[in-house]
Amino acid sequence: MIRTFAGMMVLVGFSAAGAWQSGNAADARDRTIVPGERVGAVTAGSTLVQLRRVYGKRNVREKKVHVGEGQYVPGLVLFPGTRAEVEFRFAEGARRISLAVITRPKSPWKTAKGIGIGTTGARIERLNGKPFQLYGFEWDYSGRLAGWNGGTLHKALIPDFKPTAKLPAREAQKVMGDARFSSADPVMRRSKIVVYRLQIGL
Repeated sequence: MIRTFAGMMVLVGFSAAGAWQSGNAADARDRTIVPGERVGAVTAGSTLVQLRRVYGKRNVREKKVHVGEGQYVPGLVLFPGTRAEVEFRFAEGARRISLAVITRPKSPWKTAKGIGIGTTGARIERLNGKPFQLYGFEWDYSGRLAGWNGGTLHKALIPDFKPTAKLPAREAQKVMGDARFSSADPVMRRSKIVVYRLQIGL
């Protein structure tokens, strides 16, 4: 199947099993995140061969991806060593992509609503339509989203936040550790949180 995107023609493979769906973006310049569906041209069913066809062989590499506590899992890395770098993890025991991880400062990858690295917690709260839940700072899951609290944002979008304001130590201590906090918590608001890591389920 041949589709036209922004004036260029890209040949996309299509398997009977539906691993490469014709409705997905296949433009190598696309930096759109669609939680639960795709990151650019990458979907859960994408293969190494298909992605190298879209992005070029040198831009897609197999890699053992670090998942914490000295553990690594099989995966892929797109645009390695650049600000557009994205790591993709395979589902356990399968060659199916299950998760994308974005950490590079000034990364161009964003959702249609503009959520990406550096997006403020205040803006995300507005886009969600209500306060959300996140874990405290300074531990293994520091600043990880704990839930959208029934808001409008997709559950497959999982940002990690960090504080950017320098608060007195006694005040900062109130939002640290293995506990859930509302983004509307007064100390959390004064912490001026921003996204520093973004995970996207596929």
